[in-house]
Amino acid sequence: MNSPSLSVGIWWTIAAAAGALHLATMRRWMPTPCTQLQVSMAPLLAAVIVPAVSLGRHKPLSEGLGMASGLLLGIPLSLVGRHRELSRRILEWEANGRRRGELLAPTCVIARYVIIVPPLAVFGWWLA
Repeated sequence: MNSPSLSVGIWWTIAAAAGALHLATMRRWMPTPCTQLQVSMAPLLAAVIVPAVSLGRHKPLSEGLGMASGLLLGIPLSLVGRHRELSRRILEWEANGRRRGELLAPTCVIARYVIIVPPLAVFGWWLA
């Protein structure tokens, strides 16, 4: 089954919109400036890494942009309805000294992430 093909310009627009949505939701849901900064890095890293990897491997840029768009949309989708619990855990973790390995996302968030994010990335790649 062939996917519909979109131009690279349209994929840049989709990736930019996905990045904006990611920033708008994730920065709002994170409780501290440190975590807000960390979630802000994902769209910036995607904008740098995806073109470099795609061009370095001589693959169409649209494939990488499709995957990045799926990833950037999947992360907030996996947190819908559970971001308050994650925020509470982050605040407790930071109040207790930020020891490595102690911060763990709720099991349901991890399960949702595993179920939502990879298929969205593959779907974005397939559409591209």
